[in-house]
Amino acid sequence: MGLSVVHANRSLKELRDAGLVILNKERIVIPNILRLEEYAGFDPSYLHLGWLQDESYSAGK
Repeated sequence: MGLSVVHANRSLKELRDAGLVILNKERIVIPNILRLEEYAGFDPSYLHLGWLQDESYSAGK
């Protein structure tokens, strides 16, 4: 399963229009990862990354 080029471009445009990502040459810059996480409804707890959260990743939670 994958994403079509059209869908990927539409998704990137939506994120750019919302100010959540910046396309810079060959890179995608995420200026505010917490804002992007909130927008996406991301919950890192399902990834079982407790070791990462304990060390450096707090996400303000």
